[in-house]
Amino acid sequence: MESLTLTAGSLRLDVLPSLGGAVARFTASDFPIFREQPAAIASVSDCASFPLIPFSNRIRNGRFSFDGTQYQIPVDKRDARFANHGHARHLPWEVVAASPEALTLRFRQLAPAPSWPFAFTAEQVFSLTPDGLTLRARLRNDAARPAPAGIGFHPYFTRLAGTKLSFAADCLWETDAVDIPVRRETPAGRFDFARPKALEAKLINHAYGGWNGLAEITHPSGPRIAIRAGGAFDHLILFTPEGKDFFGFEPVSHRPDGVNPLPDLRDAGMTILPPGAWLEGSMMVTIKGP
Repeated sequence: MESLTLTAGSLRLDVLPSLGGAVARFTASDFPIFREQPAAIASVSDCASFPLIPFSNRIRNGRFSFDGTQYQIPVDKRDARFANHGHARHLPWEVVAASPEALTLRFRQLAPAPSWPFAFTAEQVFSLTPDGLTLRARLRNDAARPAPAGIGFHPYFTRLAGTKLSFAADCLWETDAVDIPVRRETPAGRFDFARPKALEAKLINHAYGGWNGLAEITHPSGPRIAIRAGGAFDHLILFTPEGKDFFGFEPVSHRPDGVNPLPDLRDAGMTILPPGAWLEGSMMVTIKGP
């Protein structure tokens, strides 16, 4: 599987255009900023990061209603209770432009498809400098009528004993047994990261809303990582699997199952794009020290 490599200073980024435009590796010198990967990547699930397009996270039973029409999209092969993460991560992306420090990829769905019933064009832009990595995602509605749209990135960051995380958000979406939001709560206790907090061994798999786009990851040894997100990325997903040396910190444009409205009027759900309009978001990962 061919990868394209960007380098700048001590930073290296390996991208797999043919595997969903996913990131295979992101390192600073010998330190894996994103999680280390197996020698042979079997699927996009093995990757260090991948795009979430045309929606983020889960859709209950793969079903939703929009503009008076009911839709069914394929459910996850591992769990039929939801569709997950969008299909663009499984398909090849076109290389639009490439240089030693930047890469632009494009994915086009020209007509409605079983995986998503609305035509769209998506792009990812990777920009590397000696100080860090900027990821940009955008999606255009190519349908002849308004359509729901979502974008995001799913990076897995390295997790060591004593790794700390900090970020501030207005709300946490409390979930049910399928990890799909059912109500809005105020972050508290083990789910509140307004001050730097060591990541526990216990599982966290929650969406946060009203994120200000700022976060910081610190390791007991290794670099300090500053995150700054903008544009549509005012939500995030935090996933800390038990017993793993990585965690997911995912900037996204909406909560899981955002295409299905909740009674809470503060829930904006997914963005509804007019024909020809773009939804855009960016994530800057700055490496500081050690």
